[in-house]
Amino acid sequence: MAFDEGKSLFTTFCSGCHGFNGIAYFVLSPSFALGERMEKSDIELLRSIANGRGAMPGWSGKLSPLQIRRVLAYIRGLRSSYERGISASLVTNPSLFFIFRPSRDIDPLSQTPLPLNLVP
Repeated sequence: MAFDEGKSLFTTFCSGCHGFNGIAYFVLSPSFALGERMEKSDIELLRSIANGRGAMPGWSGKLSPLQIRRVLAYIRGLRSSYERGISASLVTNPSLFFIFRPSRDIDPLSQTPLPLNLVP
């Protein structure tokens, strides 16, 4: 049950940037299935998910602390799934998922806010 909830939450809130199988769609989004950012502690990753990081929004207002922990548990398993050979197709399309793009106010290379005079 916890795994299924983690997978469902990841698909809805994270996969639009980090990919349905954990291979990121955006250059600056980590690919969890390749182990990117997985060297970080659970505390660091929970903080990133809850508060956001760079252009990524924080999810603490949308997800409970338990849901965030379940998402992290699912993310932690993506690398071993990838190494065993993950399926690229979904059994069914998710009913809802979010797609984000980096904010135009964030420098995509440094992940820091741009000066106001440089924002188009």
